[in-house]
Amino acid sequence: MADERARDSWCFACGPDNPIGLHLAFKITSDNIYAEFVPERIHQGYDGVVHGGIIATLLDEAMANLLYLKGWDCTTGKMEIRYRQPALVGSKIEIFGQVLEKRSRYAKTKAILLKAEGNHRNSDMDKANDQVKRFLIKDFIKKSDLIIAEATAIFMLGSRPSNSSSLL
Repeated sequence: MADERARDSWCFACGPDNPIGLHLAFKITSDNIYAEFVPERIHQGYDGVVHGGIIATLLDEAMANLLYLKGWDCTTGKMEIRYRQPALVGSKIEIFGQVLEKRSRYAKTKAILLKAEGNHRNSDMDKANDQVKRFLIKDFIKKSDLIIAEATAIFMLGSRPSNSSSLL
């Protein structure tokens, strides 16, 4: 288990030991996951705009990390992304994810990225636990002007690449 944790500490998205990683720090409730990210210039594609691959990584990581933190080994099987508007370098992004459905061999998940500035949620959302933001993805549909991108994915449960010393 120690070797597995050491390998995970080098994850590009959430690994604290990866010097070029995104260093995402997720907070979880029983059903949801939340993180914040401020992209830097090294994350851009076009001048001042975050690269679409970084956006895809944020979405995938929210969904995969939620399953992983629940103790479910998984691998992304299929992910569909809808990009709605550019994310700007230097602007905080809020990352949300939740499990939509879990079966014995797969889980269906959803993630959404929102612009943090001007993001005013209803009073129920404002009362969310300070440690973990609670939400329902459907609550954000009405706030489409804040949505940067959204994704749904199918994760294969019980599957995780083996730790091969030849890959290290």
